[in-house]
Amino acid sequence: MNLHDRRAHAAQPSGRAPRLLLLTIIFITIVCFEAHAETFDVPGTSGNGWLDTRLDLAPGTLVRLAASGQVDVGAGWGVHGPEGTTHFADVAGYPAETRFRYGLVARLTESRTNPADELRNDYDYGTTREFCASGGGHLWLTVNDNHAVNNTGQFRVVMTRGSCQPDPVGPSTRLAERFRITINGFACEHPTIDDPTQRDGVDDEVFVQADLSLYNLSGAYNQASVKSAVIGDSNNFSTRIRSGSGYSIFGGNGGINGRDTFPAGGRPWERFSEPRRDRPPLLVWEGELVSSEKALLIIPSIWEWDGDVSLENNQYVASLAAVWNDPEIQSAMRTAISTPRNLSLPAADRLRSLFGEVKVGKAFPGDPKNRPVGMTERGAYYVFNPQYLVLTYEAAELMARSNNNGLGPGVIKLVFRDDDQLQGVYSLYIQVEMLTRR
Repeated sequence: MNLHDRRAHAAQPSGRAPRLLLLTIIFITIVCFEAHAETFDVPGTSGNGWLDTRLDLAPGTLVRLAASGQVDVGAGWGVHGPEGTTHFADVAGYPAETRFRYGLVARLTESRTNPADELRNDYDYGTTREFCASGGGHLWLTVNDNHAVNNTGQFRVVMTRGSCQPDPVGPSTRLAERFRITINGFACEHPTIDDPTQRDGVDDEVFVQADLSLYNLSGAYNQASVKSAVIGDSNNFSTRIRSGSGYSIFGGNGGINGRDTFPAGGRPWERFSEPRRDRPPLLVWEGELVSSEKALLIIPSIWEWDGDVSLENNQYVASLAAVWNDPEIQSAMRTAISTPRNLSLPAADRLRSLFGEVKVGKAFPGDPKNRPVGMTERGAYYVFNPQYLVLTYEAAELMARSNNNGLGPGVIKLVFRDDDQLQGVYSLYIQVEMLTRR
């Protein structure tokens, strides 16, 4: 039947009802297919064993997860739902170095058989309930516990699939390099105002942190946050890294004061050793950046330690989640991908506003909490004013090759300055290295 014959046949009344019925059946079938859900039971003992879903996701698959259940991780670390918690044992060996632990983590790998494949992306349920498998991959699930053998309970995970925009640039046009970002060290130009009794240790005790997310034109893909151990006075604090010129009646056990640096020696911008995961030189991120495809948003910080983790684990975590998922930030990152040599973020004011709840009070006798250095006065509070880096392929390559400030190739200095009443002034030295073409 030619085109003219088919049009004439379709115009006959007797053919309309069967065709309409057929279209209806096709529509219902498509709707049912899109709504199809797959269910997985993730045992509490999965840990580094990872549950293999046996699913290979096509590029451009939007994954939506709905999880329930509880897992008792034992050893005094509690019973947790799939969201997990930011309060966890600060040790090595977790299946995924995500911000939330003891909860559900999804992983996409290039390998179908190896969940520890180097080419992977992790998504913790505490941060996001959906993600775009932009480049596709094999799906794994686990309970993010470093010692899962004695756990009890399980998470039930219901997964539905949709579609999202895959990466637009094909392999033949890719300009890609592997980069490494480290925080080489820090310098204290002036310590923060401290508790006169120095119950938290002599002078300042600090830790370094970096939070980051990788963007493409489809959205954000949260990367593992990194955080150093607490650095300063080690007296009665065996897990701290002893450093600084602080001195008390118990001796020179450390404590960060003006002109102290870490690593010690007065040149914290220089990296004298391989990157580490518990102290500077701290490994922040290592991975591939692709021209016109990807951009990395990094929020580095240095924190004054006071022992109260409520601001750190609640308001700060909530602000980070808001940043990664904010439509204005995502739009700005898409703009950065399209104009890759521009290191500024068009939505910088928006980013700062999203940290508006990261604040400490001004009322006497103070508001001692673990807090980021770099707070500004706002009425009855001091509010965190974050700094950030936006790295596209072009921007990272330019930075890695530059030594305009005399600190060495790829090294930049970020200064975190408190309001005068809080007194703290610290500098972080961040290095961007291009690994592929050294």
